[in-house]
Amino acid sequence: MKIKTSEATGLQLDWGLAIADGSKPELKHGNIFVPFANFDGASLKLFSHAMPSVCMGLIKEYCIQLFPFYDFEDVRWDADIRPDVRIVNCDTPEQAVARCVIAMKLGEEFEVPDELGVMG
Repeated sequence: MKIKTSEATGLQLDWGLAIADGSKPELKHGNIFVPFANFDGASLKLFSHAMPSVCMGLIKEYCIQLFPFYDFEDVRWDADIRPDVRIVNCDTPEQAVARCVIAMKLGEEFEVPDELGVMG
């Protein structure tokens, strides 16, 4: 199922980032896992856009700029990869970063498994 990058949340963002990174993600036990090599051979590891190592790694790799905007009740986040991509009005900095990378690599829409398409 196709979803809009600007509306993706949670596991949808995890799935989109894994695809954008060239991984072959798997949905298991309500989480996204990606393959990685270890000393015992291939294995799976938990993957989330909200992990600090993932978010900070993306900010460094793509030179993403984050901008917080304050209103009377809330903080909203924008992110951009200049001059190509700008994402606005996100709930968290991690969400803004993930949407920015997905937009750059996969476009305005991307495919997720049907189970993830009903999230909201």
